[in-house]
Amino acid sequence: MRIDGPLDPFELRRAVLFWDRLNLPKNNLVEFGLSPEEEFLKQAGLLSQIEIRRSFSGSMGKIYAAMHQEAFSKLEADEPGVWSMSEGPNSFQLEAGGAFAENRGALVELHRAIPIPDGDVPLELLLEFKEKRRDELRSLTLELDTLFTRVLSSSDTDFELKRAIREIDARCADVIAVGKESNIQFVLSDFDFGVSLDINSTNLLTSGALGTILGTYVGLPLVGGAIGVASSSIKFTASLGGKLKRSEKSRKLALSPYRAVSHLINEPI
Repeated sequence: MRIDGPLDPFELRRAVLFWDRLNLPKNNLVEFGLSPEEEFLKQAGLLSQIEIRRSFSGSMGKIYAAMHQEAFSKLEADEPGVWSMSEGPNSFQLEAGGAFAENRGALVELHRAIPIPDGDVPLELLLEFKEKRRDELRSLTLELDTLFTRVLSSSDTDFELKRAIREIDARCADVIAVGKESNIQFVLSDFDFGVSLDINSTNLLTSGALGTILGTYVGLPLVGGAIGVASSSIKFTASLGGKLKRSEKSRKLALSPYRAVSHLINEPI
């Protein structure tokens, strides 16, 4: 059975902008056809496909999500801690249960803070921008990827958290600035990062640092100044059912959030 279901153009460009390798699972029973843009990325060596040789039941949305969960597990087995799950309202979003651990996971919510290329931006132009502005993009993703690890390992949690928020604010503003300088149309988005950190009643009680972080809601003044509004912010919460199961080796080596979800705000920068 063939299902023509290309990725949402906006979500595809988000993935291209922030990750260097993309993977779409394919199934021996259900084939999701690649769009011309996905074929372009495959020919360019940026997109690969891993075959999932098993059957799934349920709606097409659940089948698609289950295929991605299994692909994630297989890719992680080969390269622990490297891969993230890229989700979105126009593709699929994972549900609690199944591949998720019972405990809650840490969640970083960025509101009106991340610029994403508009859905009609040519991929060739986007790849040129990414190569030219690689330092700004990597600085932002590094700050987000290592946020919880650095804060929880610091002897002064409050100081390190404030320092991290200032850095994220500055890095987001940098990406907005270079986006404005380019010939690419960027629009604002909300961006949620699920982080490889188990949150349960035990470590909440024993870790004052963790309790300090959760529930923190802070404005991002540099981002607000860059886009001319004062409503950009960052928030730290616990996501129910939001911790994807990972091996012990993977948790120790994790270099990226295990999932990223964005929501488009139709507001050009």
